This record gives sequence, structure tokens and C-alpha cells, in this order.
Amino acid sequence: MAIAKALPKLKVEVFVKNAPLEEHVDDDDQTSDNEVTKFIEASSGDNFEVKYCFSPGFSIRHSILVELDIDGEYAAGSVFNPGSSVRWDNAYTFKGSRGFEDGEYYLRKFCFSQLEINDDGDTRTFKDSLKKKLHRVGVISVRFYWATAGATYKTPVTVRQDKNLGVVPEKALKGSALSHQASYGAREVMQAYSTIETTKIDETPFAEFTFKYRSRAALKSLLVIPRTPSPVPLEERDVNTLTLEESRELIRLQREQRDAAPVIKRERIKRERSSTIIREDREDDDDVTFVSAKRRRLPVTLDENGAEIIDLT
Repeated sequence: MAIAKALPKLKVEVFVKNAPLEEHVDDDDQTSDNEVTKFIEASSGDNFEVKYCFSPGFSIRHSILVELDIDGEYAAGSVFNPGSSVRWDNAYTFKGSRGFEDGEYYLRKFCFSQLEINDDGDTRTFKDSLKKKLHRVGVISVRFYWATAGATYKTPVTVRQDKNLGVVPEKALKGSALSHQASYGAREVMQAYSTIETTKIDETPFAEFTFKYRSRAALKSLLVIPRTPSPVPLEERDVNTLTLEESRELIRLQREQRDAAPVIKRERIKRERSSTIIREDREDDDDVTFVSAKRRRLPVTLDENGAEIIDLT
């Protein structure tokens, strides 16, 4: 779970399927003691929730405003009044974005969605606005502010529209290893909720938790998690550790090597013979003559007594 050094009594986590996602430290982004940044793994189609918890001993001096931003856009929020509404060690949860329309309150759950990337070498230009959006994509931010709470009332909330990026040119990513964006599920009717008017005492949050979500492959490319090691060749493995299928594969490879050995040997000998060079010493020039290394057979005849006569001319 993410815990800022200056605020050990405040914890934030991202959950998928009722279990917290494993967090990986981003050493380059640990800027201050009240901020913490983690990498988490995103899987396409998974709904996710953001949970936070106050432990006994957390000092509440004023009302607390909690804001959740996803991909640079406001997604949800909550307010706590000092001494009354905080339950220690209770997990408060952002399950999705709430809205109001046609007289009904509803919830749309958060979901990880695969980015559609055009990687076919398209070099079409893209707007600067896309660059700015991509800079915020893949980021979940939870900010805690000291605030003063005002009136409590019920107000229709503007419907949040999906802002899907569509097809993204690979050139626009510039090696950022982005893989996913957030999307929102179908509307689910929920109970009415109250809206509390608040005013931030300071525009700077007293605590900020950032989660950068990426695919497993992207986390490996960023060296956030170890890359999958190359498998050890079967020839170098202990035969006692091989499975039946691996043993069969090893035998097949060994047979291929055995059958190929004579062919390779013949080809090597042939190349050695054909590359023999004989240099002839001549007074008039320094020509080099290439001849076959194979011995030339001389003509043989027999005389009247049956003796072999070899013509050396």
C-alpha cells in the first residue's frame, strides 16, 4: 500500500477483484515526504477501485476534501468533517464516477482499457492537445486538502462523458510506454447522495498519492519489474530436470546435429580443396594461377612386353 513518509497514518491502494494491486516503487518521482508515486499493473477489462484509510492518531485539524483524478480528469470526491465523520481503519472506496440524469442517481465503475495504438509507421501530424492528454493518461491521483465545509445539499451532477482517445499514433507516445487508459462502465442506479460545498484552505494538497498504471509488458520495458530471462538451452540443462516433452525435443535436436555433421564436413573439405593457390615464379610477371588441388591423372600405355609407359611430356 502507498504510504507517504510524513503521513504514516494515511494509506491508499488500488484494488482489482477485491485484492490490492502489487505496487512498484518509482524512485525518480519521490519528490517530497507528503507525496508518493507507485507503478501498478493494468489488465484490459478489469474494473478497479481506489481505497483509502485513516488510522488512529491521524490528526484532523479541519475538514478534509479528497479528490480523485484519473487521466487528468476529475472522477470522484468526498468530504470529512473533523471529529465526526471519520471512522478509524475503515476503508473508504471510490468505485466509479457518480452522476445524475433523468431524475436518477447512478454510478459508472472504473475500468482499465487498452490503448489503440497505430504502429504501422504512420507519420501524420497530430495536435498539441493530444500530447497534453497523453501526458496525463495512465495516471490515478488521490489528493487530500484541508478545507472548510459549507452547506450540504443535493445538486444534480453533470454527466461525465467518456473521453476515449481513439486511435493514437505511435509517434505521439515518444517512448512513454503507455498501454492503457481509463474507461467507465454502464450506468448502475444508486441511492441519492449529498453534495457538500467546500473551500480549500490551501490549493496545495497536504498529501498526494499517484499510481501510474501500465501493462506488464510496459512495466518490463521500463525496467520497473524484471524482464523474463531467456530460457536455458536444453543441451545445457540437467537431463534429470527435463520433462518428457523436453527430453523428446532434446533427442530430436541431437539427431538433427548428428545427421548434419557429415554434410558439413564434406562441404568444409570441398572448400579447402577448391581454395588451394599455386604461385608460379616467372621472370616476366607476378601472375598468380589458381588450379584445382585435385591431382591430374597422367596418360598410361603398355609396351609390347606389358610394361607401363607414362608420358611425362
